[in-house]
Amino acid sequence: MDHNVRHILSNRHFLIRKTFYSPEGVIACVTKNGQYLGIWEPGMHWCLPWTEAQYLITKQNIVFDQPVTSCPTSDNIFVQIHVSVVLNVNKDSDYVYNLCMNVNELNQMLEAAITERVRNMVRGVSSRKIQCIRGDE
Repeated sequence: MDHNVRHILSNRHFLIRKTFYSPEGVIACVTKNGQYLGIWEPGMHWCLPWTEAQYLITKQNIVFDQPVTSCPTSDNIFVQIHVSVVLNVNKDSDYVYNLCMNVNELNQMLEAAITERVRNMVRGVSSRKIQCIRGDE
């Protein structure tokens, strides 16, 4: 009879387990009851029902495109420049979690930093040199 009780308990324990499958090419930012647990690699994982993948982060490069308009050159001619930045997310656990939690702030920070740097760079260049770089004479 003791054998049956253990068998019933083991089945009951099995019923509260959950499987989580993370697709290939992403890493999962996992939380339990809202508390950060860590980063899980792609594949199948056993976990408890209250464990969830809050974010899936791609391992591929991410292109951030930022147009910078009305940049004055050294001779006060305004130009428009498009900047593309390629980002790659590292698997450092704390870095990824902070990145996920502050995605909107990251976008604003990137836009501001890119715009400021491009404007400072263009301010020191003449419009003629910019046209030569672009290829228009």
